Amino acid sequence: MGGHEFDESTKPKDSAGEAGGLRTAVQEQGERHSTAEMKHDQQVATARLEEKGVLPTLSFEAERNGTQLSGQELKSEGIKCEKHDDGKGNSSSTVEFPNGVKIENSHEKPNKVSDHGAVVTDTSGHMVVLPKDGHYEQGKDGTIIDKKTGHPVLKENEDGTTTVYTDKGVYTAHPDGSVDKEPAIKNMKNGKWDGTWTVLDTKDPLGGLNLDDMDDVKRSTHKKH
Repeated sequence: MGGHEFDESTKPKDSAGEAGGLRTAVQEQGERHSTAEMKHDQQVATARLEEKGVLPTLSFEAERNGTQLSGQELKSEGIKCEKHDDGKGNSSSTVEFPNGVKIENSHEKPNKVSDHGAVVTDTSGHMVVLPKDGHYEQGKDGTIIDKKTGHPVLKENEDGTTTVYTDKGVYTAHPDGSVDKEPAIKNMKNGKWDGTWTVLDTKDPLGGLNLDDMDDVKRSTHKKH
């Protein structure tokens, strides 16, 4: 046969190197397993302290700025929502808005038992489907924008929620499938709605203005020229 073939059997073996590699692999496997066990033990210990009242039960749910919509309100807004929960920590939700945006969330909590104890693994899934007939780009703040109109379509928030902008209003979808309608006002241009919204902060509806500021505005408005 032409050419040269390399015979691995003729290569001198570095027994020390191979042994070192084997030890490293075993150590890494042991470290991963130990980390999983430690995490599980910490979760169990924390749960027991919360049950006894030693530690407060913490909630990591997103703080709501808008008003959560009921089933009837979702229907009147044209929003379709499906939820599934088996009561064992496995749940999923699908929310579809009238503008075609669809948001899917899932959470699985399988219990895997091994010879060394139970390892609990949480797995979460999140997917957003945009309308097929559009062309989109991502803004500097992460907002997805319709390239044709320049209007925002949605924004993924740090707390795991998704804010969706539609012609009927601004909504925030939560991972559990619930939907809030945000307090928002239409932005006007030349006496007409320009297709965008300004979401009001319910904690600070005046945008940082106080009564003294308002008095200053009134005085400047009525000032004679």
